[in-house]
Amino acid sequence: MKKLGLPIALLHMTVAFIVVGIVAFVCADYENEKNDSRHLTEATISVWDVKTSGGPKSEFKDPWNSNADLLKIGEAAFKQNCADCHGSGGMGDGPTGMTMTPRPRNFALATGWKKDRKVSNIFETLEKGLEGTAMGSYAGLKLDEKFGLAHYILSLGPRPQSDTTADLNRVGIDPSQPGGGLGPRPEIPIDLAIELIAES
Repeated sequence: MKKLGLPIALLHMTVAFIVVGIVAFVCADYENEKNDSRHLTEATISVWDVKTSGGPKSEFKDPWNSNADLLKIGEAAFKQNCADCHGSGGMGDGPTGMTMTPRPRNFALATGWKKDRKVSNIFETLEKGLEGTAMGSYAGLKLDEKFGLAHYILSLGPRPQSDTTADLNRVGIDPSQPGGGLGPRPEIPIDLAIELIAES
């Protein structure tokens, strides 16, 4: 039997070290993955919140009823998201709005609305947009920003109509529940949430 030459022996030793290294790396990586998966189950995220509401739940017991805090939230959200089209006073005369056909809603008027002037209808419009107009969906806003916007927009015109329980139910708000029952949705691991959002 011939003795292996030094280069071949070194090659065999190198291959053995590489195999041992790979096995050690895979085992260590598996342990890290097990630890990471434990963290993922603790740090979960609601896809619904990310894709639609932009926030987990309302800070208010009954956000469909106006209050000073919601009006402040709504005014700030209006300046940031709405004034460019609807104008700073909500009269449909914002710089971008002046170039649109049809023109954005004049919130100071009680007439000409596609739907009744109610919190539920504005909330629904913010969720879904308004077909046949340039008004897109603002579903990504936080829940209290949407309620705040509804109240602020209605404050720019005459006294609005009150919502019935049926009106609120129609848009998914349950007034018998704190925050309208619009709290966090079932949670899933962050990596799956990111994957689902990337696919949409």
